[in-house]
Amino acid sequence: MNHKEYNIFRAIAVGNIGFVKDFLSNGGDPNFEDNGWTLLTCAIENERIEIVEILLNNGTDVNYRSSNGWTALHQAVDISIDGTIQTGGKPGEEPIDIIKFLLDKGANINIEDIQGNSSLDIAMRYNSKKIINFLKEYRTNK
Repeated sequence: MNHKEYNIFRAIAVGNIGFVKDFLSNGGDPNFEDNGWTLLTCAIENERIEIVEILLNNGTDVNYRSSNGWTALHQAVDISIDGTIQTGGKPGEEPIDIIKFLLDKGANINIEDIQGNSSLDIAMRYNSKKIINFLKEYRTNK
């Protein structure tokens, strides 16, 4: 990984939109991956919705599977539930905005990681009724 690619992950983490736009406009790979992290999963992990949108509008594949098989939707489900737990939130308080955004942009609920888990399976592992119901309802209404 070169210096520019290392810096893109740091820029995403801190919300440096200008750096992200420069990276993409100068030919940076919108699906770049390092150690199982893609630019999109990094943006989701750091809850940088504006960067998520920039990436998706600049050629990032919403269903790109990293080396561990996770897609952006896997990451969004995990961070929604785990982030709520880590900050002392209660079941039912999990945010769904990034999950819904990804689904509206074509994220596939049924893609499985290398262990055979879909984003719905992750929600079920956490027993997050809110996310389970949201994903099932979204899938049914599509």
